[in-house]
Amino acid sequence: TKGILEVLAALGAGFDCVSGGEILRVLAAGGDPKKIVFSGVAKTPADIAFALTAGIKCFNIESPAELDRIANTARNLGLKAHISVRVNPNIDAHVDLHVATGLGDSKFGVKLTDVIALYQKAAELKEIEIEGISCHIGSQVSDPRPYEEMTEVLFALLRELDADGIRVAHVDFGGGAAVAYREGDPE
Repeated sequence: TKGILEVLAALGAGFDCVSGGEILRVLAAGGDPKKIVFSGVAKTPADIAFALTAGIKCFNIESPAELDRIANTARNLGLKAHISVRVNPNIDAHVDLHVATGLGDSKFGVKLTDVIALYQKAAELKEIEIEGISCHIGSQVSDPRPYEEMTEVLFALLRELDADGIRVAHVDFGGGAAVAYREGDPE
């Protein structure tokens, strides 16, 4: 896979990583740390420290506890952590439950009712820089309607954040469009 990563890095691609090991592989392949987003629910303090010292673009925060972990690590290192909050929009993408990540009971992302308070808390932390907002509703999504619903949810949150004086630089619309894996699968 290093060869594939090298080609993508040479073409200027960004990378969404879910572990320190993935970040290390991207960097070894020549990837630009400023084009790395660190997602996932299992970020360890060591992985967070590694990502901070590497100078990644941002962390996609999955929970209030994770914000605390990242802020504490950044404070201890004397660095600033750039973050986005991964929103769980409570949207049914009509995909297999194994790849559904945007339902209300999913372990991924921050519950809608907690998003604004988490941004308000992040805005008060001097070692945190708010970068964006993120969402990922699932994989193999074949219907465009869940994407439309996700967009409505995110932009309603953005309007509320803007009213609170909290600005974000990027919106990360996540979710994998369905692809045919085997001959005969629908396009």
